Amino acid sequence: PPTPDSGAHLESPMVVRGPGWWERMSERMRAPVSAFSVDLFRIASGLLVLVYFVRLLREYNDYTSEYAFLDHALHRTMFWFSSITLFYPGSPDWYKVGLLLLGLLGSGMLTVGWHPKTGAALAWIVGVSVHRWNFAVINVDDSSITLLLWWILFLPVGHCLAYRTRNWRSEVALCVDGFF
Repeated sequence: PPTPDSGAHLESPMVVRGPGWWERMSERMRAPVSAFSVDLFRIASGLLVLVYFVRLLREYNDYTSEYAFLDHALHRTMFWFSSITLFYPGSPDWYKVGLLLLGLLGSGMLTVGWHPKTGAALAWIVGVSVHRWNFAVINVDDSSITLLLWWILFLPVGHCLAYRTRNWRSEVALCVDGFF
């Protein structure tokens, strides 16, 4: 007979436990996903990031240039993490504009599906650098763009709706692995 200290009295042969919430969530996240929906998200994100970099180029003289409203050298001394960037005080305008154009190129690569992960990585690196360089004037859009690009680096993107698409109807039926 079971003793009260053994815990055998707590186990009932009538209770059947199903998978917990974590197992159910993991199973759903591992399930195949429509490549069309993931790449539609890639295109929408790429267009959003493209508009973001166009806006950064338009606001270059206001925030990013050496003679802008911000004292970038002061920010580097006040916030140590703002010195970890591709921008640096005294860098020429062509260098800074070139970096912004590199981010624009990366967002274009992401949008058209030509090496989308490389494009997302380029845009993310430039976006984080701008984020840290203009730290005093960042908004939710700056943080959202960098988080969006970080997420795209881990999504299974680029399987359909790319520049090389010839028969989009057959690509719409493709499935990609889940997120785990």
